[in-house]
Amino acid sequence: MSLESLLKPVKFVDEQILRQYTKIAKKWEDKGRNIYALSLFFSFPGIMLITDSFDRQFGSLAGDLIYLFSYGFDNAQNILGFSGFLKENKISSEAISLNPAEEYTKKMNRMIRLPTFLSGVGLVGKSSYDFINYFVNGEPFDNTISHQLSLGLGLLCAASSQYIKDRNPKLLDKEPFWKKAYSSLKEKADSLMPKPMPDPIPVESYSTLENYIK
Repeated sequence: MSLESLLKPVKFVDEQILRQYTKIAKKWEDKGRNIYALSLFFSFPGIMLITDSFDRQFGSLAGDLIYLFSYGFDNAQNILGFSGFLKENKISSEAISLNPAEEYTKKMNRMIRLPTFLSGVGLVGKSSYDFINYFVNGEPFDNTISHQLSLGLGLLCAASSQYIKDRNPKLLDKEPFWKKAYSSLKEKADSLMPKPMPDPIPVESYSTLENYIK
């Protein structure tokens, strides 16, 4: 099995998430708004949540360095873009940046945005489940739940910033996956259904005047 076939499901999931963020970005840009402002709306709270979690887990210096090389460049790009120092290309997914820092940010974002998003969903889901268990079933929980929740929200904010800037309008021209899946299942179901056979209509014999004459 080739590496490309192994990565195909990963690319598919990443594309489906990017499609949804592209819808959000399109609505934002259709009103003439700066895309970096929307990305900054997500990345700024992500800074505080992630750096606090990383500092508590890895120590202040190590935590800040991990954040800097993972998400710091993305946040810096948002600030520069919002301030007008960067000019955003509308077809950023097709364009090749001449700025080394911008190119590094784009490549880094595409590598880590899916793991970041899935980790955020997992941590938020786990902490939410533990909270519900506490209030419904009275099961005790430790202080790590609040840490999991804050880190999960921070990761989701960071991933949102990464996906929004890399929006790809061409994805909206494709038929949604659920429609393709529905059409495929419908075709298979129709092929398995027995086709109704026409009922033969019996031919009735009628007495005519010619029959009586004969």
